[in-house]
Amino acid sequence: MQVLQGLNKTMDVTMTKFLDYSYPMIVSDQVNELLNTPDSKGEDTKIEDIVADNNLTEYFWSESYDNILLYDNEITIVSSMGVSEPDKAGIMAVVEKLSATGKNHSWSCVMTDTGKNAITFLKRIYSKSERGKQIGYICFVFNEKRLFQNIYKDVNIGNDSEIFVLDRELQYLSLKHEKTKIGSSAAEDIPEIKEKITGDKGNFTTVYNGRRSLIVYQYNKKLDWTLLTVVDQSYISQNIIHMVILTGTMVILIIILSLFIVSVINETIVIPISRLVEFTDQVSGGKYDLTISDNSEDEMGKLIRYSDKMVKRLVWYTRTIEEEGKKRRKLEIQNLQYQIQPHFLFNTLNTFKYIAIINGVESLGNGISALCSLLKDTVYGKEEMIPLSDEIRNVQNYICIQEFRYTGCIRMVYEVEEAAGVFKVPRLLLQPLTENSIVHGMKEEVAITISITARLEENDLYLEIQDDGKGFVAELTKETKKQRFSGIGMENIAERIQLIYQGKGQFLVYSAPGKGTRIVIVIPGKGELPCTEL
Repeated sequence: MQVLQGLNKTMDVTMTKFLDYSYPMIVSDQVNELLNTPDSKGEDTKIEDIVADNNLTEYFWSESYDNILLYDNEITIVSSMGVSEPDKAGIMAVVEKLSATGKNHSWSCVMTDTGKNAITFLKRIYSKSERGKQIGYICFVFNEKRLFQNIYKDVNIGNDSEIFVLDRELQYLSLKHEKTKIGSSAAEDIPEIKEKITGDKGNFTTVYNGRRSLIVYQYNKKLDWTLLTVVDQSYISQNIIHMVILTGTMVILIIILSLFIVSVINETIVIPISRLVEFTDQVSGGKYDLTISDNSEDEMGKLIRYSDKMVKRLVWYTRTIEEEGKKRRKLEIQNLQYQIQPHFLFNTLNTFKYIAIINGVESLGNGISALCSLLKDTVYGKEEMIPLSDEIRNVQNYICIQEFRYTGCIRMVYEVEEAAGVFKVPRLLLQPLTENSIVHGMKEEVAITISITARLEENDLYLEIQDDGKGFVAELTKETKKQRFSGIGMENIAERIQLIYQGKGQFLVYSAPGKGTRIVIVIPGKGELPCTEL
């Protein structure tokens, strides 16, 4: 049916072209004059002039044309362009068919005067001066073989197939193979054809030339033709078998390919995802000691390895947090205990201070008062950063206490700029260094002078703690320094400065035996840099 549809479209284009070519001739003044002037009948050369005047020469000299004729109403030839002429009886039969159908044109198969089959296109011609008056006919005579073979040549529906063009009476107008006589009735070869062709298109099976065949037909309303094909059933069955085998092979290949793809997807995606889901479920249930591995280099392998690393890191963080929580709870308990002990200690010291003042020992009362202040700043002080003036006060309280032991042996010198006093410094920065100067720098029965200097230079704080004590070798090892300096010590202070000021602070020590010790501390900025909680 698809082949027939294609052939019908091709024939429509080809035959409609001839209809279009005939129109300029039918309406031309020369044709009207030729058919309306009886004396001009028989002048055969007139039609060539008409063709030339209407610029149709290139169309009407094709290989398909045998002749172009003009007939009057009595089917007498008025003018002819070629040599062969259609049989007059055949033309009369075509005219009768036009009269019976009421149509203006008709395609038919007519014998020529040379005994050959020809396809004719006959069309009515009407007068231009008198509306509705018929004055004759124009007839195009085509060589059937040359006309249709160009249409059939590229069509292949089997070696034993046939293609027929039938007219309204189901007579052969054309055929692909010369096995049947043109002009004869198709009913002679296919007896049931008149009963089977009941619509514009369809198909039926019958026996043709001794073989079971499929007949497919399609009617062309424009040309009033029926296009019909005869295809051997064995050819169809053979092609169906080939199609079944090809389809089955394709289905098997698709199934095999699908199974392979499913297997690959299962191995590379489904199974790894299932393992990963099971792994994450167990980890979320609290089983942190599990591990999962995948050595593949694809995305799933990377995801599984990253998940394993993430879980290990999560376990480490969880355990670290648990340990920190235990330490924090322990420190909270200790802090509660330490809060109880200082209250008792301070109450006791205050009692001693009042007893000393009542008994006239004012120096003892001042020492106890200084000890209380120093202990309060040390124990109760929560802020890491305090003004430099508060740190100087702590040093002064500490010196006041040491005067009981080293009466008259300690001389303190303070040179602190007013602007530097409000500069915030880490708590317990100067007091430990002052303590080291007294404990490790004081010579026996010789007074020691300790000076503390503070100044601002371009927003940086410069602190100097200098004594004229015994001094030491500055290149001591870290272990030796820990033995040399007790308590918080210089190493601890140096590390705090580096941590708090992120490596931007400085802690410099200058000392030599017998020449005392000088420590320089440089704190950057305005003392408001982000600090690390220690």
